[in-house]
Amino acid sequence: MAINVRCKECHAWCRAVAKECHRCGAPFPRNAGVWRVNAVDGHGHRHRHTYGAKSAAERVDTEITYARNRGEPWGERHAGITLGALRDAYLASPHTQQYRDLKQRRNSLALIIRALGETLPATRLSQGRIQQYQEMRAAEGVTNSPINREVTYLNVMLTWATPRLLPVNPILGHRRLRENASRWVVMPPARYDVLAEAIPERSRAALALLYHLPLRIGEAARLTWDQVSLEGRGFLRFSGQGTQRTKSGRPRRIPLWYPRIHELLSTLAPVFPAPESSVFGITRSQFEADWRVALASTGMDYHVHDLKHAAITALVHAGVPAHEIMHSSDHADAKIMARYANISEQMMDQLPQEAYDPASGLILPMKRGTATPGTIAASHAK
Repeated sequence: MAINVRCKECHAWCRAVAKECHRCGAPFPRNAGVWRVNAVDGHGHRHRHTYGAKSAAERVDTEITYARNRGEPWGERHAGITLGALRDAYLASPHTQQYRDLKQRRNSLALIIRALGETLPATRLSQGRIQQYQEMRAAEGVTNSPINREVTYLNVMLTWATPRLLPVNPILGHRRLRENASRWVVMPPARYDVLAEAIPERSRAALALLYHLPLRIGEAARLTWDQVSLEGRGFLRFSGQGTQRTKSGRPRRIPLWYPRIHELLSTLAPVFPAPESSVFGITRSQFEADWRVALASTGMDYHVHDLKHAAITALVHAGVPAHEIMHSSDHADAKIMARYANISEQMMDQLPQEAYDPASGLILPMKRGTATPGTIAASHAK
C-alpha cells in the first residue's frame, strides 16, 4: 500500500511521505498536484489510480485497505459500464446540456470513443490507450490542438462520472501534447480588400468589423444596437452574460479606434434603432458559410479566427496601449500580447501604415517623421 506524488519539475514519482522530490529536490504541494495510489484489494487485484488531490488518493487508499482486510474486491460494481453507455449518460445529464459547446463535445466524444471502442469497459481504459490514440490521430495528419481537445472532453466526462459511475478517473493526469498555438496571421490590407469583394454582401460589414476590432465571430453576429455607442470615438459594450456573453464571462468595452469603422456603423444605424435589433442581421452560421464562399473563390487559406489575430496584431503595432488591447480582446495574460508583438519583419512590412494618436484615441494614417510600426512594437516589448 503506497501513495506516490508526481514532481511538477522533473515528473518523477516519489513517495508521498517525503517532503521533496528525491531526484531534483523540488518541494511537494500540500494537496494539489497528481497523486497515485498503488494498492491490492482483498481478491489480490492490484489497483493503480491517479487523482488530482492528495485527499482523494488517501480516501481511495483507505477504502482499498478496508476491502483487503475484509477479503473483498474493490470497485467491482463499476466494472461493467462501457464507454458508450457512459457517454450517453454524460450527454443526457442536465449539467452537460447547459454547455455552449455541447455539439463540439458530442462530436469529439463520438470520435474518440469510436476509436477506443464503444463496448470497452471504462475501468479498462488506461493512459497507454490514450497515448496510442494520440499517435493514431497524429499519423492521420491531425494537429495536436484538436487531439488535445478530444482527450480533454473524454477526461472531463470521466471526472464527471467519478465516483457516481466509476471508482476513479483512469486517465487523470495524462499529459497533453505540446501545441503550437501561435497561429498569428497578418492579413495585409490588399488581401482583405480581395476577401471583402468576394464575400457576399450581407456579410461584408461584419467582415470589416472583425478585421479591425478584436471580436469573436459569435460576438459580432449577436451584436445589437443597444451595445453600440457612436458618441465621441464610439465603443462597443459587452456585459459578459446572456446574449452579450463573452468567453471569459467578464464585461468588455471595445473602442472604435478606426474612424472608418465609426463611419461604417453610423451608415448602418437606422434613425430610430430598436435596442435589441441586430446590427448586421446575420447569424454566425450564415457568416461562416459566406466566409467559405469567399475563401473558395479567392483561393486563400485563412481561418475565421485569424481575423481577430490580425486585428490585435495591427493594434499592437499601431501603438495602442497594451492594457486597452487586453481588456477589449478579453485576454488576461500579458504573455499573449508579447506573442502578437513578436512577429517577423516581413510580416511587419505588411501591416497598415497607421499609428495610434493618444490625444484623440484613434488610429490614424502615419505622417512623415512619426514612429514606424517596428519602433512601436519594440516599445511594447520593453
